[in-house]
Amino acid sequence: MSEPTFTPGPWLTEPADWSVAGNTVWKALDPDNLSELAYEQKICDIRGWGHLIATELLSDAEATAVQVANAHLIASAPDLYAALDELLGETTSGYHPSDPSLHGCGCARCGKYQAARAALAKARGET
Repeated sequence: MSEPTFTPGPWLTEPADWSVAGNTVWKALDPDNLSELAYEQKICDIRGWGHLIATELLSDAEATAVQVANAHLIASAPDLYAALDELLGETTSGYHPSDPSLHGCGCARCGKYQAARAALAKARGET
């Protein structure tokens, strides 16, 4: 398992007065002052508003709501990664603490742990 190389969090969405053309996720300058955005460290622009209007037949407000939700999901990525990595790291005795011989047995519990590990690997670009 390699260490993640993505920009460390926290990441923030643009302020609440979003314009359709300016949906952006930024790195926070100071984790203790989340109101300051690092405008020199743009994480991404959220696009697709026109596509949502044209192909999904959404209203302007609905398409904007989808973009805002996507931005919030993207901005939470470093926090989600860290929380899942820590949670899985605490599982040192395997997926079946009472019987380690069952680790990887194919049950639903093992499948969930394998999916979580696969998600972390995907975030690191390993899959």
